[in-house]
Amino acid sequence: MVMSSLAFGTMHYNAYDWNLYQMLITVGLTRIPFDWAWYKTNSLWTGVAGHIIFDLLAFLVGAMAG
Repeated sequence: MVMSSLAFGTMHYNAYDWNLYQMLITVGLTRIPFDWAWYKTNSLWTGVAGHIIFDLLAFLVGAMAG
């Protein structure tokens, strides 16, 4: 899970302008709960749904704060 999370983080290099901390720690490690959900349910859709909900909540908090 850690390796796939770090790989996921590196896929966001353009979004974070090569900021390694943002890519590997913030984005990469927040991927672990989605991978865990995928592993536990044996369904990729659980991780996908979790990712969508997480992104939606982050967007709404950002929109309300700004």
